[in-house]
Amino acid sequence: MKIFFIFVFLTSGCALFRPSASIDDPLLNFYTKTPPAHTQAALRLTEKAREEIHLGKQSIAIEQLEKALTIDPQCSFAYYFLALSAHQNGDYKKSNGFLEKAKQLFSSFPFWRAQSYYLSGQNFEKLNNEKMAQAQFKKAREIDSNL
Repeated sequence: MKIFFIFVFLTSGCALFRPSASIDDPLLNFYTKTPPAHTQAALRLTEKAREEIHLGKQSIAIEQLEKALTIDPQCSFAYYFLALSAHQNGDYKKSNGFLEKAKQLFSSFPFWRAQSYYLSGQNFEKLNNEKMAQAQFKKAREIDSNL
């Protein structure tokens, strides 16, 4: 009987053995079901844009993200990475605009919704609005206590 419980524990995909999510994880990993083809195409462009953002090639990233949104206007990840790009360019108000849309669309992706609130908090800090920054950080931590 003891062996049965150990077997069930080890094969159940226990959360203890799952690595925590990262903003660098493949975006398809966040879906529980395979998304439609147009969403997959938008995600591929978003992945490429994320790489360009990491390389500091903002204009190329923005082009790819805009194409992703042409393919799938509901691609929450594209809005998030447009926000990240705007944040890195110092356009914090624009970044928060993209994040508002991302937060709405990330309802099924709590990790990313929390990341959106956190980035919004960073934007408000840069805009010297400490009260809004703290409110955004609080929402982020309510969703994901690791932030």
